[in-house]
Amino acid sequence: MTQAKQAVAALKDAVSRGTSGVVSMCLNNPRHALRVASGGNTYDILICYECGQLELYRNDQPLLFAGSIAGNADALNRLLKKVGIPLADDANALQASYREEARLALHRAEAGDARAQELIGHYLISGRGITQDKEQGIRWLAKSSRMAVDDPVFEVKLGQLLEHSREWPPDYQRSLQLFRVAADAGNAEGQYQVGYLYEVGDGVSADRAEALRWFRKAADQGNPKAQYQLGVYFAKGWVVQQDYPEAMTWFSKAAEQGHPEAQRWIAALFKDGLGVKKDPGETTFWFQLARHYHTMSGEQMPAVTPEQLASANQRVAVWTAGHVACPDDCRF
Repeated sequence: MTQAKQAVAALKDAVSRGTSGVVSMCLNNPRHALRVASGGNTYDILICYECGQLELYRNDQPLLFAGSIAGNADALNRLLKKVGIPLADDANALQASYREEARLALHRAEAGDARAQELIGHYLISGRGITQDKEQGIRWLAKSSRMAVDDPVFEVKLGQLLEHSREWPPDYQRSLQLFRVAADAGNAEGQYQVGYLYEVGDGVSADRAEALRWFRKAADQGNPKAQYQLGVYFAKGWVVQQDYPEAMTWFSKAAEQGHPEAQRWIAALFKDGLGVKKDPGETTFWFQLARHYHTMSGEQMPAVTPEQLASANQRVAVWTAGHVACPDDCRF
């Protein structure tokens, strides 16, 4: 308990002297980690050894956050070394630690431990502490998910992992292949992911017309991210003729499922009177709702009376009580 208090105190001090709104280009080499359980959730605070970048996770899902601590975390270094945890300044000890982690993970995975199966899958794909074998790692990941390797849901999950993991360079070509197979099987998330890769040009030449085609498929199946993208296309006039009422239709479908950026767009349309009549009350409600779901928007709400603000907040309370919260990954 004493060490935990010391670690938390050291972190508070480092954060207070750090910088907010910063995203480092560092790839987050071996990190410190603090885990806190609160309100039925588990929070992990990860700190890069090299640049001080902070990452926050809730129940193993990343939270939107940008910031870094000041300097290096010497106090945390001392605490970790005191209990024999190897740090990045001792490469040999660190590699030995990785090998032992992989050995234990493999032993537990073979005994049926799902978390260990997931870990050994990651280790095999990255080659951390064990001879690299990507295909064997993928099989372990499927086993940990209790799914077949060719299950469309797993293919999408694997495609996202290969695309976004910090443990290895992104493999956009493989991700696109996996998403496409799932998409062709009718999986809405796979269809959205194919569209997104065409939208941003990862693993394929950027092609908004092709992206739109896949977004439509996914949106028609109720995927909120695809519905949001359709709203953006119609609002901005990308590939299609600009059509604010049609944009509002798709933003509303996504917003109804808790998509915060779609809610922010609806607020903006009411604020500027685009396709709808200007309405400060509706603008305030939708902005407040988007903020409740942690939208990244920095836009300011229109000037409203205290009564209008109170009314909007009451509507937000009623709305959130009657709707399921948007999953952490619903906007990506």
